[in-house]
Amino acid sequence: MRPSPRFPSLVLAVALLVTSPRVWGQNLLSTPHLDGFMAAKTAPTIPGAVEPSDSSGTGAFEPGGSGPAAEPAAPQHQGLLSTLGSDANVAGRTFSLFVRREAWPQGAGQFLYLGGLAGASALLEAHKESLRRDVLGSAFYRHSHWTEIGGTLGLTRVTYLTAAAFYLGGLAAGETEVRRTGLILAESVLVAQGVAGAVNFGVSEERPEAGGAIRFFHSGGSSVSIHMTNTVALARVLDHRLARFEPTDSRGRRLLKILAKVVIYSIPAITAWQRVRSDQHYLWNVVLGGGLSAYVTDGILRAYDGATTPVPTPYLLPQVLP
Repeated sequence: MRPSPRFPSLVLAVALLVTSPRVWGQNLLSTPHLDGFMAAKTAPTIPGAVEPSDSSGTGAFEPGGSGPAAEPAAPQHQGLLSTLGSDANVAGRTFSLFVRREAWPQGAGQFLYLGGLAGASALLEAHKESLRRDVLGSAFYRHSHWTEIGGTLGLTRVTYLTAAAFYLGGLAAGETEVRRTGLILAESVLVAQGVAGAVNFGVSEERPEAGGAIRFFHSGGSSVSIHMTNTVALARVLDHRLARFEPTDSRGRRLLKILAKVVIYSIPAITAWQRVRSDQHYLWNVVLGGGLSAYVTDGILRAYDGATTPVPTPYLLPQVLP
């Protein structure tokens, strides 16, 4: 049965939620233009001071008046182009740092992770048919029709629509962090799908319903689940941007973040079961897809943090002349 196509409408709800300033811990009234307006309205009047007048009646101060002439505001499209250019620069520096520092394992932990992922995938592949029969014959299989939504959650277009909702919502609301969340999500999914596509070409496996034969260096394989690639990238980005623990978190805020993590990681969990239940993937396909996506996305997130961290300016001690 095909998953319901109505889920992408939830993307709009995500956009409305994430563009709310309260989600990002900001006060709606603490914006620079409102602060300046309120300061101008509430500034005390100094006795004897003469306010600049507008003799022309046009609302603009004349050059010879007592106040300086206001500079013309920059066109709005210049601000938009500057924002888009800045985001493109951040995305480029993030990818550059990922290729140079994160793409290949650097430490023992990363080697251990990739080795364990490869070993677990090989073990599950060796028993893929028996595991498949266990899943299709289980009682949970008969009572988990609701998990078909996982087939929609993992669609590539849904993931990119979610990224676009974050980016355009943040752009419209003037929220940089919301906008950058969409940027990182799109970049993470793009790179993770590239890695998944390379593995699927190298080890090309037919879908279970087609027999599950493995061929090497052949297009059209499904050894790495793209649905899992997408949902794990989504979960890792949302966790990093919305639910990451901070040392200053109160107990209430930490509890809310724990609940947020449960919701976030239920997306790839439901998708994993749906892919196996619908006989579109073996268990090892979803494990490999999720594991590779987590490795790539975490690397992108570390590269983004490195690309956006301000470089400290060295403090020079004053020299005392003799």
